[in-house]
Amino acid sequence: MKEYEITMVKCPECGKYTRIQKYEVVHSRRNRTQKNRILKDSLFDVSCSFCGNEFRYVYDMIYADSEHRYLAVLVSSEESYEDVMAALKNEDYSQQIGEILEDYVDDGYRIRVVRDSRTLAEKALIFDRGLDDRIIELAKIILGGVLKKDDPDIEKMYFNEAIYDDGSREKCFIGSVNGELQSKPYGLTDRVLWRISEAYSKYLTIYEKDDYEVDEAWAEDFLGFVGENEDYYDRDLEDFIDDFYNLEGQREQSDLVMEKWDSIFDGLLEHWYESHNEKPSIKDIRYTEEEYLLDELLSEIDIPLLNNKEYDYLKGFYARLLEEFDYSKNLLSYHNYRRSYMEMIEYLDGEEKAMEYLDEWYREEPDNLYIIGTYIDRYLWHDEDEKALALAEKYLNHDMRYDYEEWFYDAVENLYNKLNMKKEIKKLYVIRKRQRAKRKVTYL
Repeated sequence: MKEYEITMVKCPECGKYTRIQKYEVVHSRRNRTQKNRILKDSLFDVSCSFCGNEFRYVYDMIYADSEHRYLAVLVSSEESYEDVMAALKNEDYSQQIGEILEDYVDDGYRIRVVRDSRTLAEKALIFDRGLDDRIIELAKIILGGVLKKDDPDIEKMYFNEAIYDDGSREKCFIGSVNGELQSKPYGLTDRVLWRISEAYSKYLTIYEKDDYEVDEAWAEDFLGFVGENEDYYDRDLEDFIDDFYNLEGQREQSDLVMEKWDSIFDGLLEHWYESHNEKPSIKDIRYTEEEYLLDELLSEIDIPLLNNKEYDYLKGFYARLLEEFDYSKNLLSYHNYRRSYMEMIEYLDGEEKAMEYLDEWYREEPDNLYIIGTYIDRYLWHDEDEKALALAEKYLNHDMRYDYEEWFYDAVENLYNKLNMKKEIKKLYVIRKRQRAKRKVTYL
């Protein structure tokens, strides 16, 4: 199969013709340069050889990701769209595009049909990162309301990858307003994607509509299907978490509420152990629903309400997470888990042991602002305000290297609020804004 042909395209500015390479199929492994141009949505950019005018020439083409067995078919006209859908739905491969598709269908590729180059770039990135575009589209619907509260002008969201000036990367959504991508990234963690996948994967197995076009309309239709069939599955586990949130906001340190809380926590543990014959390794079961709920409960509850049994379980839980999980791509989770583990040490073994752990952590990562923020938080907890203030003044103008280090500014703000230092709070806002601006961000 010929990968491209030489085509002459007319410049809309001067009317003269420029020669381009028009690709029929771009293979992710074989055509690295063209793959990168698709990811950057620049494959269809043309610069006139005569007047230098830059314009777009979008045409029908196919992107094949052989590693992940995905195919994205870009159609540039309604006629092309009808031909492609006829080939796929009716298995009519008589048209030229059908002849190309037939081989990929026979090889078991999952096929997506897209109508514009920006969506093609998005699909290519999703495939390249080993993600499921159905989960990404569901995330857009589920998180969209929250993001649009922050920016109500957003018309559409695209999956992308933010690249910061320190080389770190973050999955994110970028909003589109009047057809133009905005500069602000909305972070998307693996944990959120996992949570959505766990909640809906069981319904994907019984959803019979074809998935050639996985977009916002597909996601809305799928969520409607879920609403009609949610009683199909056992909801016992979800009932536990619902009970917890019903108590939130009214829970006091009363015997009645503590008894109710104990029953919820015990129910989660019981559900956990019933699911496995023996205490499982996190390596074997990934981050399961029960692990997620226990972790989420810890982040929501008032720690003093826990009893020693719960401290001991959660201490072991965090120890296993830190030992067995690779958080190199999610440093915020890693540092949050270390802080939670330190809190379990304090409640089980005392403040001195907790500070020893924190000192050891600091020796591993000196000048990490997240750890400095944790020191400030611990000093505040124990009313050692002078120590907290000294640390804040020492590190306030240090450069923030990672997003997760914003925890330092949260801790300093808590300190200033406690001491009623209003002028310093205003200065802190300025410093925080300047530090954010230093962390330049680009996109694929």
